[in-house]
Amino acid sequence: MILKCIAPAKINLYLDVLAKRACDGYHEIESVMQSVSLCDNITISINKSNDFSLSVSCSDKNVPSNEKNLAYRAAASYFSLIDTSNRNYDVNIYIEKKIPAQAGLGGGSSDAAAVLNLLNSFFDNRFDTDELCKIGASLGADIPFCIVGNTAVTRGIGDIITPISCKSELNFVVAIGKDRVSTPDAFRLLDDKFGINPDSFGKIQNIVSALEQGQIEKIRNSLYNKFEYVIIPKCESVSKIKALMIDFGAEASLMSGSGSSVFGIFSSYNDALSAEKKLSNLGLLSFSCKSIL
Repeated sequence: MILKCIAPAKINLYLDVLAKRACDGYHEIESVMQSVSLCDNITISINKSNDFSLSVSCSDKNVPSNEKNLAYRAAASYFSLIDTSNRNYDVNIYIEKKIPAQAGLGGGSSDAAAVLNLLNSFFDNRFDTDELCKIGASLGADIPFCIVGNTAVTRGIGDIITPISCKSELNFVVAIGKDRVSTPDAFRLLDDKFGINPDSFGKIQNIVSALEQGQIEKIRNSLYNKFEYVIIPKCESVSKIKALMIDFGAEASLMSGSGSSVFGIFSSYNDALSAEKKLSNLGLLSFSCKSIL
């Protein structure tokens, strides 16, 4: 049997990093995440077999095709939790990669979430959404959101998801320069600047209410990402791309995640397409996309 689905990228419309947990060293976050129409394509071939086998391959040769791949680990975790009589399958995962890696867009996490959702559908929804998110959270902080998708507030270490009913479709351009940012390094930079128990920015409700009411201007004015304080001084391309977004018609611009991708919000999709072309002409990897509601 062949199973297929898309794996949407995510952007952070709001991202605050809070205290570092004593129990495991992970940081608490408070974020508003948005799925966008920039997507990988996931295909799983799954067939009955005399034994269990699992493989993963990808159109991007820089992506691991072994147990280091999050999609592979997601499938392995799923099968480890079902009864042994249902494990005799030959499972092959193929990822058609369109979301750039190490850019703060959650590509690997979305691939893993898509695999969990597909396998769960194949096995008649063996796990409910909360259970599936717990499986995902054991593998990566962004996976629970990617399982739920659309628009949501995420808290804790990314494992507490509260969906938002977003009233307005948003038009984005996402662009990535040559700089790439290691997420662990980004968190260490935040610890150095703010300490392990920083103050909350405390304005997440502004953007939540703006999204729920479809107030586009208020959404634009409520964008926030604490990582910008430490990544922009290290990555010159981030501030340059933000400025270019505004020059090319964006009404607001922000870095996503721990970087180094930058997105701009545009008043129309035609404006976004125009800006994407201009950024691409400057040699920047750029994508126009829409919010998934």
